[in-house]
Amino acid sequence: MPIIAEYYISMKDYIESLRTTFIRPLDGDDSLSPDERYKYFVKSFCVFSHAALEDFFETLSLRMAAHSIDKFVFSGGRKIDRCVPALIYFYGDKAPRINEDDEINAELTTFDALRNRLDEVKKTHSILVKDNHGVSKKYLRKLLMPVGIDVPHTVTFHDELLRLARWRGEYAHKQQATKIPSHLEVEKGMKDLCDELSTLVADVEARG
Repeated sequence: MPIIAEYYISMKDYIESLRTTFIRPLDGDDSLSPDERYKYFVKSFCVFSHAALEDFFETLSLRMAAHSIDKFVFSGGRKIDRCVPALIYFYGDKAPRINEDDEINAELTTFDALRNRLDEVKKTHSILVKDNHGVSKKYLRKLLMPVGIDVPHTVTFHDELLRLARWRGEYAHKQQATKIPSHLEVEKGMKDLCDELSTLVADVEARG
């Protein structure tokens, strides 16, 4: 899915522009107190970077579902990746029954049944993505696992994601941080997260 790689690059470019706007002006500038640095610059970088990551994961989830279902349907069921069975598994709370007396659907093929089920699943998944509210692991599992993508388990990804979510949450809900991070700390954290995501994007791209 080349479009995902393009979107990943676009997200990195946007975060770089945030870095230029909110982080670079703090280099060598000691005129602001730590609290002022956080209030006007670091806080903004955290909030906007968090939003960019959230949008990336939601877009990845929706496009992965659409791409895999289209590939399955347009190939007549011959091309399938792990996204399709994952979608059916995670949203397959009901096992369909075959009614022997149903004359209307008597000619329904296995492919037709799967296509119809995938249409339903795609709508359900879209609703879940639209109701997403974050990028912590509990949210990412709901976004990515139903489309056959594993959440990265590296220590770096886990730790930096947790810190970003905490910093963003403290601003959004408390208007202040219990611990004020340095601008270099949040800059490095976002860089590490983007680097970790490159592996995930490469894995998705390799599926075709």
